[in-house]
Amino acid sequence: MRGVPSTEEIRLLRNQRIGKAMKGKERSTEHCLKLSEAQKGKYYPNRYTPGRNQKISKTLTGRPRSKEHSLNISKAKSGKLNLKLRGTKRPDLSKWNREHPLQGEMSPHWQGGISFMPYDSKFNSQLKTKIHNRDNHTCQLCGITEREHIDRIGQRLTVHHVDYNKRHTSEENLILLCHSCNSKVNHQRDSWIEYFKRRITCPLFQ
Repeated sequence: MRGVPSTEEIRLLRNQRIGKAMKGKERSTEHCLKLSEAQKGKYYPNRYTPGRNQKISKTLTGRPRSKEHSLNISKAKSGKLNLKLRGTKRPDLSKWNREHPLQGEMSPHWQGGISFMPYDSKFNSQLKTKIHNRDNHTCQLCGITEREHIDRIGQRLTVHHVDYNKRHTSEENLILLCHSCNSKVNHQRDSWIEYFKRRITCPLFQ
């Protein structure tokens, strides 16, 4: 029937009138909570079109955010991967990293240069083979086998010193790890020392 507005048009007109009436009015916390609960689980596919998103972006450009607003955004994005940045190159960041390398004493993981200390003479191929056989040629942290490790990066598994002391070569202080896990255990060393000691002395410990 011509001249009769559709249900969608009536809804839009009503929302516009409500919007004008509420403009400039401050909502109470209780009112905001009720609105939030009412909108949970609802999806509006036509609400955020590309044109609308651009309009919102232009409106907000240059506006300073409050500390509370910034914290809320940070909490919302915490632990989420930004897929838009995956595979992108950051020449500005790469240049800064080249000019300010976190190596040696500049590294937050600097341990006084102990990585330059020589290995004990007893830490030879025979001892390493013995540890490989004892640990079934498998990384004792992630479970990758030596064959899989060689196929993936072309290297054998690494015999790791549990207490990070290269001069301490007893079998109880050695454990087999992959390249990735051997790098990972360089952080929070005290925790890893305790973990691996329990792992070696008690094979059933997981």
